[in-house]
Amino acid sequence: MRGQLNKTITLILFFVFMFTGLAVGAERWKAPFDSYTPVILKDSALMLPAVWNMVATNNPILLSLVLSRKAGLAMIEQAGIRPNPELGLEIEEINLSGPVVSESEVTVSLSREIELFGKRSARVKVAQSEYEVIDFESRVATFDLYVETRERYYHLVHAQENFNLSRVSVELANDIVSTISNRIDKGAALHSEYLLARLEYQRAELA
Repeated sequence: MRGQLNKTITLILFFVFMFTGLAVGAERWKAPFDSYTPVILKDSALMLPAVWNMVATNNPILLSLVLSRKAGLAMIEQAGIRPNPELGLEIEEINLSGPVVSESEVTVSLSREIELFGKRSARVKVAQSEYEVIDFESRVATFDLYVETRERYYHLVHAQENFNLSRVSVELANDIVSTISNRIDKGAALHSEYLLARLEYQRAELA
């Protein structure tokens, strides 16, 4: 009895985690650039949301993906439209030597294709399937661009932080050189200490 209860609990937990994972996955696969607002830059410091908005506004790949989705929706709409009627005109027994109108036979026909056995609904389903493929590929491409944008931004932030730390290191090394130089003038430091401080300062500048 206890073993059966444990199996039941395990199955319940499995389905709970599975559906939770599907929901989280669906949230992750939502195109991150679907909604955006134009960015007005007031300074040179850019936060990551501002960079995302700039990419969403100006990236040609995203613009082409939007147009592809619109074209797919138009294909669905077109697939659901009934065939247009066709107007036909036939002229027979044309006599070039006499009056053409009086001796010729003119036949005017109006026809329209009747779709049977769910032909139109099947066509709509095909268009919907094609749109789903376009939409999925568009979301994958958008998500890839989203990840690439974030990765490049963090690389830039990392490089900028390294630059700022290097600049602070140069300033500190310069202060140490000045301090040791003053101590040498007062006889409180050796010249070798000054040489070591200068060496550290040059290393900081190279970094």
